[in-house]
Amino acid sequence: MRRILFIAVIVIASSACGEGGIVVNITDAPVDEVSAVNLRVTGVELQRGDGNVERLDFADRDIPLLALTAGDSRQLLRRDDIAAGDFSGVRLLVEADGNTGNSSVTPNTGGSVPLQLSGGDLLARRDFSIDDEETITVTVDVDLRRSLRAPTSAGGNYVFAPALRLVQDNQAGRIAGRVDGALATAEGCDAQGGSSDIGNVVYVFEGEVTPDDLDGVIPEPVSSARAVLDAESGFYDYTAAFLPAGTYTVAFTCQGEFDELTRDDAIDFGTARTETVTAGQAVTVDFSAP
Repeated sequence: MRRILFIAVIVIASSACGEGGIVVNITDAPVDEVSAVNLRVTGVELQRGDGNVERLDFADRDIPLLALTAGDSRQLLRRDDIAAGDFSGVRLLVEADGNTGNSSVTPNTGGSVPLQLSGGDLLARRDFSIDDEETITVTVDVDLRRSLRAPTSAGGNYVFAPALRLVQDNQAGRIAGRVDGALATAEGCDAQGGSSDIGNVVYVFEGEVTPDDLDGVIPEPVSSARAVLDAESGFYDYTAAFLPAGTYTVAFTCQGEFDELTRDDAIDFGTARTETVTAGQAVTVDFSAP
């Protein structure tokens, strides 16, 4: 009997110290005033629940962030030899030092401008666990609408002040729909000298709130999505993906190009909707003209 009990203890201890796998993807919430953002990623760090960090380097990868919108993502890493346990986030390791040859931005006017990391933390926080012989997928959402800052002087660099969030894919859903063309081209959409081709944005806020602009004051959107013209239907389609299950306020504005970070802008959001997202499901939210 003692021998049997001893063997059982060994089996339990071994399974508790097993290994699992992780897939780390990257996606983007886009901006309007640039045509491309290239982020050079050199690895990731897994932040363990006990404060320890596991660094996973890989060959440099140039990620075209603006190509990863509307639910698209790209795999950064897959590892099947991660010690099982609890984690509190994933940190991106990037090269963005303001020099040519690594991370860069292409403005709508053309050319390539270096991207300079502001010094902010590239840790996307969310608790998750890896169990023995389990593989999970997480996605780092780089919110460029909140992260990218234009040069303050001629010849200056774009600044990357990272606003990131982490989602466990099997716990997330999406909100998608269409916007009436009359809303996207209404009077006042380009009142500040803008274009009706850009600035059509759906903001997604956590909980039931009154929509507000990006001014550094709560509520701030957890995600956003461009509404893009479908020439055949005349509607503007959008998808806001990788949203953890929960309640969200969804609002459309045609003035997104005028929403400047840290400044209180008078952005017109029209009528907002409150919807509940369920993991693995898509919620349809359409915006119709009055």
